[in-house]
Amino acid sequence: MESIARNRVHWPGLDVEIEVLYRVCEPCRQKPDAPPHAPLTPWPLPAREWQRLHAKFAQCRSKRYLVVVDARTKCIEVSTTAATNARSVISGFLKWFARFGLPLQLVTDNGPTFVSYRWSTPLHHTTRFHQCVSITYPIPI
Repeated sequence: MESIARNRVHWPGLDVEIEVLYRVCEPCRQKPDAPPHAPLTPWPLPAREWQRLHAKFAQCRSKRYLVVVDARTKCIEVSTTAATNARSVISGFLKWFARFGLPLQLVTDNGPTFVSYRWSTPLHHTTRFHQCVSITYPIPI
């Protein structure tokens, strides 16, 4: 609650006043501070290589990269990409698919590239299952 207030206003003693108000406010005390955290569930280990891939964009020194990690072997494939649009990304994936074969599952974040129509159309012809996860979800290495 204090961090929300700090983003909007500030005066000396703001935190103390919020805590005093919180202690005397009955509805505030009955409501928990934050929802309970859901337990983390690890991904199951795939039966073979290149069966499930995790993909994400990375940026280093103003260059963009598309990073793909094989869930079984933890092998990392990296491709430099000039743009993060669907056309560029599809081109990178098709090169990997030609070298390694088609995965059964592709896990990405909910970024605009991975949820666009241009991305989903060819994807239905190549992978059997595309799963989106939270943007902050780490790639398992």
